Amino acid sequence: MSVIASALTLEQAVGLIDLKYTDFKRVGRKQIYSSPIGRIYFRGSKNFNLPNKNWWYSIDPRIVINEQVDYLLLAADYSGIFLIPSDNFISYSEQNPVGKVKGGREDFSIIKVGTTFIRRESKCADWNITEYFHEAD
Repeated sequence: MSVIASALTLEQAVGLIDLKYTDFKRVGRKQIYSSPIGRIYFRGSKNFNLPNKNWWYSIDPRIVINEQVDYLLLAADYSGIFLIPSDNFISYSEQNPVGKVKGGREDFSIIKVGTTFIRRESKCADWNITEYFHEAD
């Protein structure tokens, strides 16, 4: 089963940030879309319910930079979405020894601690990303 099938669709995710899905146009071969707020890189994850991660994404920072992505739009199963400015994502990557997977993509793990959402990577500083979360109804 695809990871995306275990999470909100792009259309559902867009609805959580008060934008019209019809204003989104796919650009390039990756899941990158032009939108009223800039270029968005969309990914989805099921909830793994592990002690060290709830959601996990694989994101290539080179794509974020080369495709001039403005935001990461990360669907967290059906719970909601994270709309993270790409500058903050790149800054975290530059300041921390983030683990890499096949093809140079970065691990991006999120854990929920009470009502707080933390990006947690081995050997890296925790990053509180709660302000970027938009809960699904």
